[in-house]
Amino acid sequence: MSFLVPKLHKIQGDFEPPADKSISHRALILASLAEGRSHIKNFLRAEDCLATARALKMMGVEIIEDKEGLQVVGKGHWGLKKPSHVLDVANSGTTLRLLTGLLSAQKFSSVITGDRSLVRRPTGELLKLLRSMGAHLQADKDAYAPIHIYPAQESLKALFCEPSQASAQIKSALLLAGLYAEGVTEIQETIQTRDHTERLLRYMGASISTSERRVQLRGAPLQGSPLQARSIDIPGDLSSASFLIALAVMLPNSKLEIPSVGLNPTRMGFLEVMASMGASLHITNKNEDSYEPIGSLEISSSSLTSTKISGVLSVRTMDELPLVVLLATQAQGETHISDAKALRTKECDRIHAMTQELRRMGAQIEEREDGWVVSGPTRLQGTGVKSYGDHRIAMTLILAGMIAESETEIDSIDCISISFPQFLPTLLALSK
Repeated sequence: MSFLVPKLHKIQGDFEPPADKSISHRALILASLAEGRSHIKNFLRAEDCLATARALKMMGVEIIEDKEGLQVVGKGHWGLKKPSHVLDVANSGTTLRLLTGLLSAQKFSSVITGDRSLVRRPTGELLKLLRSMGAHLQADKDAYAPIHIYPAQESLKALFCEPSQASAQIKSALLLAGLYAEGVTEIQETIQTRDHTERLLRYMGASISTSERRVQLRGAPLQGSPLQARSIDIPGDLSSASFLIALAVMLPNSKLEIPSVGLNPTRMGFLEVMASMGASLHITNKNEDSYEPIGSLEISSSSLTSTKISGVLSVRTMDELPLVVLLATQAQGETHISDAKALRTKECDRIHAMTQELRRMGAQIEEREDGWVVSGPTRLQGTGVKSYGDHRIAMTLILAGMIAESETEIDSIDCISISFPQFLPTLLALSK
């Protein structure tokens, strides 16, 4: 069903972002492998994370909902059971990749797949690296789900690798396999990706060491679980908060306060970009006492200027880059975004999608192979646009419609439930 975007004049107030999606996935998986009962507070009950929960339940993990989040009764190192059916993880690429790594080390066979969008997203490099550890896997065209995973004939072998893709999902999948491997698995990244898996592994007792771009994990193939049950408090998701931050900057007379949000250094790219564009944004109450740093944010309406984004900054802003493109249409000057080719294999081709839909609204935007060139500022014009079934495209286009002249109609926004089910109610509450 199509959606007519409402007009908001300003947003003001306090905003508690939803729980971090990346950490919710990882906390649930690692708690399932731990010895004992873990309590995951503030778990994200969105479609992607629920796909991970369903898959783990099919492998015998007991997951109990309570008022604060979830209780997970860990199965220990070798306690997972062979699923009775194909593991269908819907649209969750994180679930597909991380569980492929975990399942490659198990003593039973399994099949994992997803929806029509997910089976078009390649996993070839991950499969190649897992095979180098001794995993037995088969996939469509050797790269696409469904992925058939067979028991390894002997324990996996630790590997040293330098992945060609800067991907936290590939790194995390290899670390999950590495928990069961003989020796020390070492991953050397060309650009550091988000490190939530490493932080949680350390917090739960794994033998892991890290430097800026290197991770070393000692496996325990013949022992009990190296992981111990913990209470895990999931921080607010900065990627979800970024949509509200962007709208507060673009709408006149807006002021937003976020009392608590995750401030992991590998996720700070969006805030760095906002600062470079001249946004009025302040970090307060930073706290690094737990496994993830958190803090507060204060944001208000701002005049923006153009910027350049490439290299490490592109990697650290990858999820938010479609939103940055919208901000660039309202900034003075020419914004250049490069080194973002990974966006072409997300839920949709996000580079092409943002180019097409913002052009429909009058934006001056040039599509490049690995990014965009955007000229601004431009008064966007409301029109009919497409979300491509991609939650981040849908939310970005809702914001575009809110600042555009005349009405904007989006073909479908159901996909928002993948990461931020309360997105629209939150926006409307802050506009009153």
